[in-house]
Amino acid sequence: MESPAGTIVLCCHYGLASHADFVLRIVARLADRLADGFRVQFGWSLLTVRREGGEWVIYEPDFGGDPIAGLRRDTTLTLRVQAEMNAMLARCKVDTPDYPLYTDTVVTRKGALRAPRAYLLRSPRTGANDSGWFLGLPDEEVDPGVVDDVDRYEVVAVCGLVAVRPEFAKVLALPAGYVAVFRGRDVEAIEGPEDR
Repeated sequence: MESPAGTIVLCCHYGLASHADFVLRIVARLADRLADGFRVQFGWSLLTVRREGGEWVIYEPDFGGDPIAGLRRDTTLTLRVQAEMNAMLARCKVDTPDYPLYTDTVVTRKGALRAPRAYLLRSPRTGANDSGWFLGLPDEEVDPGVVDDVDRYEVVAVCGLVAVRPEFAKVLALPAGYVAVFRGRDVEAIEGPEDR
């Protein structure tokens, strides 16, 4: 896409072209602020703009390697996850999403990440880098605000959660008060604050 700052390039799977166009328009509107290494948050991800030759190229975090320090030119994962989140928000009729950043943390019950049946419960965020999400096992009663037993709980980054269980990504922009139950890769049930 052409902008006052020059050509802006974004690489992704062709099926995500409409999402790519949206990102390109956002970055083009910020053309007067572009500099090598410029970062812009797009939902759950931080996209980095790099100057390459005469073009501005948009990168996503290297989710397959080191998402904190590494970058990759293909933005497919960022756009796919964002599209899934947006579809779930529309399905649940949520007007005010709460996108966690890929570096935000999720408290998990040990074993829940790979369990055939698990639930995600969103509580209000308690601080910086807290996504507000708790991943638990459906047959256990847990107070997600009191999970300091290191033998039973662990903390993972949102990108680590999505790497192991990509199906969880679609619900992560739902706001506090939502719970989603998964059976395998399928969403078995979703309840919002008004459903309880």
